Parts: sequence; C-alpha cells; structure tokens
Amino acid sequence: MFNQNILQYLCKECGTILKELDTSISNLWSNKEECPICRSLLSNTLIKRNYDKRIHLFSQSPQRQEPLPKFRTAYELNYKTDALSCGIEKLDNLVNFSSGDRVCIIGNKKYTNMIVTRLCVRALMPKRIGRFNSSNTIIIDAGNSLDFYLFVNFARQYGLDIKRILQHIIVSRAFTVYQLIDLIITQIPRIIQSYNSKMVIISNFLEMFLCEPQLDIREAEHLLREIKHSLMKTKILQNVLVIMSWNHNIQRSCRYNNILSTIFEKRVEIISKSKNKADLAQLFINTYNICTDKCMKRSQILLQEQDLKTVV
Repeated sequence: MFNQNILQYLCKECGTILKELDTSISNLWSNKEECPICRSLLSNTLIKRNYDKRIHLFSQSPQRQEPLPKFRTAYELNYKTDALSCGIEKLDNLVNFSSGDRVCIIGNKKYTNMIVTRLCVRALMPKRIGRFNSSNTIIIDAGNSLDFYLFVNFARQYGLDIKRILQHIIVSRAFTVYQLIDLIITQIPRIIQSYNSKMVIISNFLEMFLCEPQLDIREAEHLLREIKHSLMKTKILQNVLVIMSWNHNIQRSCRYNNILSTIFEKRVEIISKSKNKADLAQLFINTYNICTDKCMKRSQILLQEQDLKTVV
C-alpha cells in the first residue's frame, strides 16, 4: 500500500511539479536555482502543498479543484528569459548572465571596460536581441575611468538611438572610499527602485581601495566585508544582475579578492597575451558554487581585442 499523503514542491509561476516527497526537507534548492520550464527564481516562486493520492486517484468527486498548469507560448519561453549575453559567440557559448547573478570581471582595465560597456548597452536592448530589456542600467564608476565614447561606439554599431541609450545609462561617480561605500550600501536600493533597473555595474571597484594612501589595510578589509554583506543580503538586489570589475594586477588586490570571492558564482578573468597591435586576451570563465566556493566549471578562450570592441 503506497503512502497516501505526500508533499509536492511546485513552481507557482508555471505550475510545474518539481518534486514529490514523503517528508519535508529544507534547503532543497539553492537561492539561485531557476525553474527548468519558466526560468523563474525558485526562491520567489517555489511553493509546497499536501497531496492526497487516494483522493486524486480514486475519487470521482475531488474535494478541491487543483489549479491547472500555466501554459506558455514558444515565444515567451524563447524571448522572455532574463538572460544577458555579450554578443561574442565564443564567450556566449560558455557563459551568460541572469537576474540575481553576482558576476566579477577582473583583469586589464582596457578589456574589462570593453566587456562592461558592451553588457551595459546590450542590457537596454529588446529581449529579442539582448534578451534583457532593462528600463535603465546603473553604473557606479569607482575608478573614474569609463570611456563614454565607447558607449556611443557600441550603440552606433548596434544601430540604436545614441541619445536614447545614453539617457538610460544612470551613472554615479565616487571620489572617496566612503562615498563609494555609501553609494553601494545606502543609495543603490533606492536608485534601483527609482529607475526600475535590472542591472547594476560597479566598475574598477578596487582601484580606490588600492590607491588611497591613507586607508589602513584592516579598515579597508572591514569596509569590503560590509559591502559583501550588503550585496548578499539586500532584498532588492536578489533579482538584479550585479557586475563588478577591477584590475587584479595592482599590488594587494589578491588579499582583497579573497574577501570578495564568495559573492560571485560567475567570474571572468582576463589575461593579456601580447603587446602588439593585434592584442590577444585570454579569458578564463569560472562558475562557482557560492555555498562552498568550489569551482564547478572552468573554461578558457582566446580573443583578439577587435573581438571585444566590434559587433558582428
């Protein structure tokens, strides 16, 4: 005789039954896992219900009417997924970015700025092209090094309205470490709500920490832990793509990397390979389990600088 009462775990967004178990189990899915059908974040859509097999298998008149699964069109499944790609085939075959992801892009400032700028412009494009369709993107320029002509260049290559694109890129610059801390911990949640943004970029994040001569290392480490806690615990950021970039060649950056590393489940590391005109960049793409900080997948590709700054 089978067990009559079971627990069903299902996605309330699409109605898909994901698990049937005899007993309740906590932490069945991680906070970052998505429904395999509708791609909704399970931390927001997962529900649990009691299910009586006798009623549903043998009764002619069920005691209650269960909701029917929600059907979706092929268009919705293909184009309404919150996934952002770089538009570089070699890179997109290995990694793309979704709402709720924490991503770091580290390496030569020239290359990290190219990728960050490219992603920023693509995030504003319709889902049928960039697959993100954010109303605005928010950038905190921590190193005061963004090249806005690069934004114009990418917008022009994609055939977009340059003025409109620039109007939807919301930029704030910090001039001290403490201004940067305030922006990230206090201001970002309000800015996201005000501008309905699905992506936040913090560019050249560590530069200010590394180049401030008056900042004690222990104080810097304390501030970095405060930022780490805010990025992990602030509720509104759970459904926003957060991207950080910095130069890992600066002295002391490794010590700070160790503090920040457990935030990011996706990490792109760029290493310059040559100094001639056709510069080559070797990209290492690592996917991590943020609970254990163990690398789940490691890949690498070789790209020319032209690949990073040209739209095909």
